[in-house]
Amino acid sequence: MTAKLYVVALLAQRNDQILVVRKHGTTKWFQPGGKPLTNEAPEDALRRELREELGCELRDVQFLERVVCAPANEANTEMTADVFTAEVVGEVLAQAEIAEVSWAKWSEVNAVDFAPLIVDHMVRHRARL
Repeated sequence: MTAKLYVVALLAQRNDQILVVRKHGTTKWFQPGGKPLTNEAPEDALRRELREELGCELRDVQFLERVVCAPANEANTEMTADVFTAEVVGEVLAQAEIAEVSWAKWSEVNAVDFAPLIVDHMVRHRARL
């Protein structure tokens, strides 16, 4: 039986780079975001997660698309992600369960180091936002 997971995720780009994070104890880079609390609106969840995990705020949040794919770090799971775009306001700092944060060059995105959501779906939005 496949587990189901729902998350909100941020696609933030600048200078041909994408904002990515890595959790403690994992190796894959993925998009910032997380799981909404009960009855929490997706955009509110995204804003809360970015404050908690990266210490930053978001401006001009826009819904981009809903994607179904495998998550980066959970086997036998199907993930549904509501992906948003936004401008990141303030310095991003790894906090809570986030071990590292980076602005990765799109040219370095690969299936070994990055989550399926980025590799299989987000690359098509490169430089279009």
